Amino acid sequence: MADRYSDLVLEIHAAASDPAAWTSVVEKIRVALHARGAMLHTPQVSFLEDYWCFHSQFETSQIESYARDWMAHDAWAEDARQRGLYSPERIISVDDALIERRSFRKTAFFQEYLRPNDVDRMVTVNLHRSRNQHRVTRVQLSVFRGLNKERFSSEDVKPLEQLRPHLLVATRNHCSLRSLLAFNATTEHALDSLAAALFAIDRDGRLVYSNRPGDEVLKDGAWLSAAGNKLSHGTNLRHVASCASAIRDLIEGIGRTLILEHASTGRQRILLTTPLGRAAALTVPVPPSAAGLVWLLPDGTETTVIERIAKLFELTPAESRLLEHLACDNDLKTAAEILGISIHTARNEIKGILRKTGRRSQAQLLALLNRLAGILAR
Repeated sequence: MADRYSDLVLEIHAAASDPAAWTSVVEKIRVALHARGAMLHTPQVSFLEDYWCFHSQFETSQIESYARDWMAHDAWAEDARQRGLYSPERIISVDDALIERRSFRKTAFFQEYLRPNDVDRMVTVNLHRSRNQHRVTRVQLSVFRGLNKERFSSEDVKPLEQLRPHLLVATRNHCSLRSLLAFNATTEHALDSLAAALFAIDRDGRLVYSNRPGDEVLKDGAWLSAAGNKLSHGTNLRHVASCASAIRDLIEGIGRTLILEHASTGRQRILLTTPLGRAAALTVPVPPSAAGLVWLLPDGTETTVIERIAKLFELTPAESRLLEHLACDNDLKTAAEILGISIHTARNEIKGILRKTGRRSQAQLLALLNRLAGILAR
């Protein structure tokens, strides 16, 4: 192990930002300890979606079975918890220090899961432990030997003791990166769900980010455009100079609020510009080069309850038309006749509406419409 120690340490730290490298790290540790298999994973998580694992010499189906069926019945983890050896970081534990061997071999965990998968001996290293709101995540490196193989000795533990501080730092960084990526994905989804169009520009005025409503605005081109990848006024605006001036001021670090007016229809929309300081940029999931944000608010055109429901629950145009007729106190058969569709098609469409809105009956669906109508009226 000594000859490979330096290279493996470098590989461990590189794996913090390259998840694919963890599989290689786990494999090299397995080989060094002459083990049947190994895994770096998050045992005993409360939510299955929080479980992740990099493994060596296990089938994917074996790992999925552990996470789905056996994680809550892991006898090693349960006795480690009772002995206070489960949560603290840096602790290295050998199997028979956690649970008496004869008792362990009688457990369903051993008889029904480990034994069929040729696992009998284990040594584990407690690594990073983090708490996020009500969720606790623990990372462990576990190395296994097969049936009737010798237990892990103090000599086997020595390489793990040498690698432990590096594994601790790398897994902590890896968990932080996973959390950041998850946060950014969630935030980006939220920004795409906004009614307002959002854009980010750099100090040269180049467009570096737009959410989904923003993409639709640029595609239309009437309010704003991105010719040459630079955010600019649209093709059908009155007072284009004011819009261009607001974007120039934003590049200089000055925020503005102005009303844009559509030249053909006279419709108006509010444009807001917000400079981004360094601290603010850290809280917004846009490229670091972003210097400011441009918000184009919805035009405030009145929408019906049906239109609100259709947008909120992503109903199809056909489903929206059917819902509109049902809201007028028509029964399903009458609505189908008015729309010129078969009753079979109408039934399929109402099933789709109920599924998307989470309602179980037409009565519940109409109650939802009435509640929303009351909210809009207020």
